Amino acid sequence: MPNMNVNFLGQTLVLPGAYYADNVSAALTPIQSNTPPLVFIGNFYGLAPKTPTTFTNVNDAINAVRGAPSAIYLQFMNTPSPVLFGAQYITLINASENTQSTNTLYATDGTTALIDLTSANYGAPSNLLQSTVAAGTIGGINLTLYDGYSNTSIEADNLGVPFSIAYTGAVSGVTASVSGSVSTGATNFILTSTGTGESFNIPLGAGGYQTIQQLVDYINGTGFYLAVMNNDDSGLASDYLEVGASISLPVAVSGVYTYKTVPAPIGDVYYWINQNASAFATATIASGIGMSATYSYKTTSATHFTGAQNVPPISSDYAAAFNVALKTPGWSVFADSNSQAIMALGAQHAETASTPLYGAWRRFVTGSSVGDSVSTTVQNATQLNSATSVFCYPGIYRTDTTTGINTLYGGLAVAASVAAIMAGNIVAQPLTNQALTGTGVEKAGGQGQYLSTSQINQLQQAGVLCIQPSTNNVPTIISDFTTWQQDSNPENVFTQQVACRWALAYSMQAAAQPFIGTIESPYGLALLKRALIKQLNNLVYSPGSNGVLVSWDTSSLKLTYTGATQSVSMSVNVVLVGQVRFILEQTFVQPLNLTA
Repeated sequence: MPNMNVNFLGQTLVLPGAYYADNVSAALTPIQSNTPPLVFIGNFYGLAPKTPTTFTNVNDAINAVRGAPSAIYLQFMNTPSPVLFGAQYITLINASENTQSTNTLYATDGTTALIDLTSANYGAPSNLLQSTVAAGTIGGINLTLYDGYSNTSIEADNLGVPFSIAYTGAVSGVTASVSGSVSTGATNFILTSTGTGESFNIPLGAGGYQTIQQLVDYINGTGFYLAVMNNDDSGLASDYLEVGASISLPVAVSGVYTYKTVPAPIGDVYYWINQNASAFATATIASGIGMSATYSYKTTSATHFTGAQNVPPISSDYAAAFNVALKTPGWSVFADSNSQAIMALGAQHAETASTPLYGAWRRFVTGSSVGDSVSTTVQNATQLNSATSVFCYPGIYRTDTTTGINTLYGGLAVAASVAAIMAGNIVAQPLTNQALTGTGVEKAGGQGQYLSTSQINQLQQAGVLCIQPSTNNVPTIISDFTTWQQDSNPENVFTQQVACRWALAYSMQAAAQPFIGTIESPYGLALLKRALIKQLNNLVYSPGSNGVLVSWDTSSLKLTYTGATQSVSMSVNVVLVGQVRFILEQTFVQPLNLTA
């Protein structure tokens, strides 16, 4: 079999698509208007393990993790700076293997399980979930689910009797019955009367009247019967009705119709929980119980769900979560652990994601622990040695919005703020000289002093993003370094420049991708070139835009089609926007000369 794959920068490309990489050293650099979310990998309660969940509001994310220790970093992400935005979107990936809690609804004998309940949330707070079963107002049960952690509840009345029916005619002995199989479901709703035209055999389920609402509407159209819903389960499948049910429908007394309930004790409860209460729990029909079986429920006072456990993540769990993140859109990535293993995983993740094969360019941001020395920090940062990794130091004081206590947090909390600023502002926004929300900076310089200029120089040479208090004690980023150590190229050294490169990558890939699978010809190549020109022009920065280029050389844009591999190669020279880190002022003072 001939090998028709394409080799691109040492990687074998198998799937047709637009692949992009830049060449900083040769200045051959091929945005996105909306950056992907901040990805936060941590030990969370509430959320399902290894499953990305994206929030557009950080407060919703804080509520979702249900008091997990890592929730503190969400406070930093919510308001990272008094002058810059936080992340507009945050995707949480729970690295833990926390478990869910369970409960069971029993028949009146107290031993026959009818409905098994599983909490929607994971972790020990899920044991605060409770269920209460009482008699329904009309019939069936009144079911309440109460979440003791969030102090929220949901309640439904008359579950198990989805609708009631009355006879409007004058003939005695009228009945309503349900036929079918207890295990596979109801097939027919039968109205039997000796009155002329008053008997009906109504098909249920697939091919018939599939929902209770459709059945009720049909009954009300007969002219001899009336039906009303007893709860809001109008979408309940009609084949969940209790098979074998036989209901006597008396004639009206003094013009008043007598309504009789139609039972669906298993299916109605099962449906309502999964349809309306899934934020609290999910339901499964207990083993051996048919969906159309005949049962009554045991009433109970508030009964706790049990069995949920917190299972803190280990390195392999974080590795699995980072692998999930490879398939998750992300602009910056943060983890709640700064152990050597987790930092190595994060750095490798960002490097891998930012290759042509994955095309998911991003940066990993981490930081120090409280009390880390300058030498330890230098070692940790230089071990990362990556243009896609940022290491923050030292720690920061901030008032915990939950406790109201002014607390010292490590550089990892600074990293949470930095990751949020990256994802919440225009691409080209430098972090240099930007204020962070906080009440002070950790005195990491030794002997109760802030970092000295020589220590800052040492740290920055190692690629550390340092913070220092400003004149009014506001924590302020000094320069936005990456941990890159291999050269002094600003496109590798400064995270602002890396951001511009990655935005350029997303944009150029997006512009080219629609042309994959099109017919190649001089005309097709011209259309591709026109699309790339348009994208490059859109990327030129102007005040208020999200541009990342100062300019690009129109004469340098070259497209070459290679028939042997069915591929188009593109190269172009661009100039990225920069940042102002130093302003060198020199004033020449002239001697005073006076003439009277």
